Amino acid sequence: MQTIEDVRRDRLALLEKEAGSQANLSKIIEKSPAQISQWKNASQTTSGRKRAMHSDTAREIEEKVGKPRGWMDTPLSYGEATPAVITIDAALDTMMVAIDELPLDQREQVSKALAVLALAPDSANTRAQVLSALKNPDNSPTNGHAKEPDNIKSSPRQAKSGTSG
Repeated sequence: MQTIEDVRRDRLALLEKEAGSQANLSKIIEKSPAQISQWKNASQTTSGRKRAMHSDTAREIEEKVGKPRGWMDTPLSYGEATPAVITIDAALDTMMVAIDELPLDQREQVSKALAVLALAPDSANTRAQVLSALKNPDNSPTNGHAKEPDNIKSSPRQAKSGTSG
């Protein structure tokens, strides 16, 4: 689950993207580029705490960019999230919810597809291998680039319960 700090960092990154650059956003919200960078990167203070944006600052930014009150505290919707903006936590939350709604046989297919992505995320054949894993659950997608790990044979729930489909 994302914290309010994570949500605000995502929103800040989205505002930066909309503004075209950190420098442009800095001018719009009247905050220094260094301050924006510290919020985005959760830089540590001298006392070791991560820098976080206060609620009053979030409201001030919303007003300056013409967003409704509370916008900085609302997690990104699927349509707003882009690879440059989405956090790992948000991606995992989205995947977990989607996977949880699938029947067990489809969860196994997704498990195989994720195994391919984990082994060769930048391979030119990754998309084809993932689609193959989803369409052909009985065939392991090797294609010379990624071999399905031995521990990815059943869904996590099946492995815990010791049952097979």
